[in-house]
Amino acid sequence: PTLRLHSQCGAASRDADGSRSSPDARTTSRAAPDADAPRERAVDLGLAAFLGGALLVGGQLALLRVAAQTRGDSVATTALVLAGVHVGMALGAWWMAFPSARVAPRAHVALLLGVAAAALLAPARLLAGGDVLPGAAGPLAGVPAVLLATVPLGVGAGSLVTAASRARARAPGRLGSWVGDLAAWSTLGGLAGSLLYGAVLSPSPAWGTGAALRLMACAAAGVGALVALLALPAARGRAASLVVLVLTAGAGVLAWETPALELPWRADASEAVLVEQREGPHGVVSLVATRDGDLRLKLDNRFGLGGSAGAYLEQRMGRLAACFKPDAERALLLGLGRGQTLAGFASTSAARVDCVERNAQVLELDLALPFLDGTAPVAGLPEIHHADARAWIAEHPDAYDLIVGDLFHPWMTGAGDLLSREHFLSLRRGLRADGVVVQWLPLHQLPWPAFGSAARAFLDAFPTARLFVATPLANRPLVALVGGMVAGMPDAELVDAMLRAAPSPVGPSGAVDVYDLYVCDAWGLTTRFPSEPPVTRARPVSEFRSLGRQDDEDRTSAWNTRLLSELCRPLDTSSLSRPPIDPREKKRLGVELQARSGALRALLLARSAMLERALPDTSEDARAASDTLASASLVEGWRVFTGHGDLRRVLVEWAGTLAAEGRGLEAATVLRAALEERDDPPLAALLGRILLDVGLVTEAADLLEQVFTVQGGDTQVLLDYGTAALLDGRDALAATLLRQVVQRLGPRGLPEAQAVALGLLEGDAAAGPVADRLMREAPDGSPWRATYERLRPRVP
Repeated sequence: PTLRLHSQCGAASRDADGSRSSPDARTTSRAAPDADAPRERAVDLGLAAFLGGALLVGGQLALLRVAAQTRGDSVATTALVLAGVHVGMALGAWWMAFPSARVAPRAHVALLLGVAAAALLAPARLLAGGDVLPGAAGPLAGVPAVLLATVPLGVGAGSLVTAASRARARAPGRLGSWVGDLAAWSTLGGLAGSLLYGAVLSPSPAWGTGAALRLMACAAAGVGALVALLALPAARGRAASLVVLVLTAGAGVLAWETPALELPWRADASEAVLVEQREGPHGVVSLVATRDGDLRLKLDNRFGLGGSAGAYLEQRMGRLAACFKPDAERALLLGLGRGQTLAGFASTSAARVDCVERNAQVLELDLALPFLDGTAPVAGLPEIHHADARAWIAEHPDAYDLIVGDLFHPWMTGAGDLLSREHFLSLRRGLRADGVVVQWLPLHQLPWPAFGSAARAFLDAFPTARLFVATPLANRPLVALVGGMVAGMPDAELVDAMLRAAPSPVGPSGAVDVYDLYVCDAWGLTTRFPSEPPVTRARPVSEFRSLGRQDDEDRTSAWNTRLLSELCRPLDTSSLSRPPIDPREKKRLGVELQARSGALRALLLARSAMLERALPDTSEDARAASDTLASASLVEGWRVFTGHGDLRRVLVEWAGTLAAEGRGLEAATVLRAALEERDDPPLAALLGRILLDVGLVTEAADLLEQVFTVQGGDTQVLLDYGTAALLDGRDALAATLLRQVVQRLGPRGLPEAQAVALGLLEGDAAAGPVADRLMREAPDGSPWRATYERLRPRVP
């Protein structure tokens, strides 16, 4: 091939008689070695380049779409897709550079089209099946399935351009211009392939991803069979052309008979039933029921759009957003998802609510809004529109009192635009004079610098912005950037009146709950992120910085929760819409707001420590440090604001965690330290229960006796006090208390150990054999064994 190439470029050669011919004469003589070769090859090569470019670009788009819809990582697989295609092109070029002289050019073109058709069928299933080839062993073990899907595509499509390397006769002109012509045809083919797939096959509801792949394979095999049929009249390579015709025709039949690729919908083993699925230009939307009875709405088999499992938190977000503008008359929610946030908002606010959702597949599911039991829309059902949020805002200037941006995945294409300075400025134009914007952000998916860039962009549009956290109790930190409250925090009386009119088991129940969630103001955000570049449409840095973070949410949650605690600043009384006039009341309120900020900081620190200790790669030393931080933060927060409801919940949770791990003495130490700051019956009751578990019976009995005088009506306290009295040898008191538990819970309400002990106290002979068994099972020296040994003689 090298010598042939030089001869075609004009190098001098000798004729058959040995005389030396000129390049011009040779070119003229070689232009037409047979009647149809020049015309055939000139046309075939241009057509081959065009079809190769179309298949190459369209096939890459199709395989990237499969990766996005089945695994949710199209960006991560782009490099592998391109690598596989180029490896295939190199193999195809080698094949075309050293072909058999017996195969006609048209037959080669047809053969490669057949390979491309086959490459669009089974390899797509490999790509959808997982990261590596299922069941592969030996040299194929661990080979990415993406390469196995794209190498044949490169061989079959990209190598068509290299058919020029074996042409015996070329069109007149220099070699460079001739190769440039082929490159131009290939580029035009790529444009046609991208337009066909991106503008026709991808967004069409009639052509899903599986159907589009099947159509492309059928088209490639059909054109290949037609080219092979046209190659049959040529005298050279007729037998090979016939074989290629049979192969390409078989590939076409295979493509026609192969069922369309069914996109998987299971992301984990808990998903039991596919309720409904829709595919469109923005991906595959699946509604899946789990074995626990929950519903999940997912995009591309991975990205959750909401469901019933996280309903309380999402409904809380809607209720909180309504609290930031309690007197709103018209409101807008950007994004629908499963509708939990919209339901929480509409069941709280008296505003007329619009909601825009760009994904038509979500709307096609036609799901009813999931209002919680006992709640209903205050101002009627919201109006849901199929529209892009940016276009809708542009068409409705000065229209809304409150605009709420729901959560979205920050790494998806176009997500950076929704956190850009330009977008926030457009939201400002959509507000009325005293309007408010609330933008929810997922800090478990946004790296801290990406959050800083988003905050800087928001501050450019709303210089008086404030930051709130949805709840310090969740394992996933969600925050709200709130802008437009120029007059200060909403009036507490308005918030209280709105929440009383729309009671709900989730979200805040009063204005104080909203104040408890205040993190910092614009000054705190500006000083924390002085050098982070703001997100703009030209530089969507939040989107770039979030790529690949979907698999690291646990670690991101732990780190960002701790960093969020460092932002906590007390709410200043001057930031209230109606600050107190009396200096003494102002001072008292200032002290209270400072205590609430300290409690929030302690809760966030403790939560970050709990999240960090749960990471799988946390060392024992780091785990011990996290435990110390969690305990110290909770005790300090309780000291700053004793009686805080959320602090009490987390203290109970943390002590229960330590006790469940067999660290009851550590749990008791934490609770004792908290009780030294203030007597609290719930914490004291838990401490008494833990003291019983660790064998400190007398101390537990004394403590539970004090709790019983305050909370004697609590059945759990009654049971714990009766158990402590039993183990401490106060048999008469224990029998009285345990009988009261039986009266409340029924004969089977008592645990087995307490029921057997009560039977022994009452002389029930049936309790004797069970007591013998329990006595044998109890460890030597345990309080229960000593109790059974003391009571067993009462029954023969």
